[in-house]
Amino acid sequence: MLKLKNIFRRLFDFALYGNVFIALCALMSLLSTVVLFSSFVDENDVKLGLFVGAATFFIYNIHKPITYFLRKQLVDNQRFRRAETFRGPLSILTILAGFYAVYSFFYLKLNSQLLLILMAFLALGYVLPILGRGRRLRDLAHLKIFLIATVWAGMTVGLPYLELKNSTTNTAFWQLFIERACFIFALCIAFDIRDMDWDARANVKTIPLSMGVKNAKIVGILAIITSILMVLCLKNNAIYSESLSVKLVVVYLMALLILIKTDKSRSDYFFYGVVDGLILVLSLVIIFG
Repeated sequence: MLKLKNIFRRLFDFALYGNVFIALCALMSLLSTVVLFSSFVDENDVKLGLFVGAATFFIYNIHKPITYFLRKQLVDNQRFRRAETFRGPLSILTILAGFYAVYSFFYLKLNSQLLLILMAFLALGYVLPILGRGRRLRDLAHLKIFLIATVWAGMTVGLPYLELKNSTTNTAFWQLFIERACFIFALCIAFDIRDMDWDARANVKTIPLSMGVKNAKIVGILAIITSILMVLCLKNNAIYSESLSVKLVVVYLMALLILIKTDKSRSDYFFYGVVDGLILVLSLVIIFG
């Protein structure tokens, strides 16, 4: 029984620290957009979701070794050491995910490819020193949180909007884009609170470091309120039903409560499982709501 428990614990850690779970969240987030735009999911939609999941898995997993290579002091980071225990299978899966993402890219529409080139530039610029002197886009003051929110919304809202045939208006698209981006922005505030000590050592200016934890949470709360306002707008545009709108507001209120309860001393399971898990909860509510 104990051995079986250890196996499940290892699989759970692999999913969280190996970024399998966040890749699943990205896949489901895209499929939730597909449901809103076209009311059903077909084989091509699933392939598009797998592309986004694979790309997310690849980007997140190359971030760790590249960051360690650039910032050697990360050897003392528990999260990096925990992920290091899965180096072999993660390396193989990351390479395969990268190949799958590149292969799938050439089957997308031209507008989708252009969007992805921009998103790839932002995502890779987040981890690669494209600014010279070893500096990345994330090293610019307060920029990293906007990068993550923009890329996530671009991949999970912008891509299906361009790739799928639908009658969604530009107004509804931008409202959904803002809703998704503000939601991710608020979750990133929680992670920035967690990473305050490391960001201070790395001289990366974030909202919690510049404004303090309390004010950073207020900024995150305002972002969640903006997402709620977009839900109401999308209800008026008949994208959300009244019952779905209520469920989404409940999820956002959960996110607000979790943000308020966030503290840098919280465990990795709180951030990787609970905070990131809100993305999956939101997606499932939309898909099955």
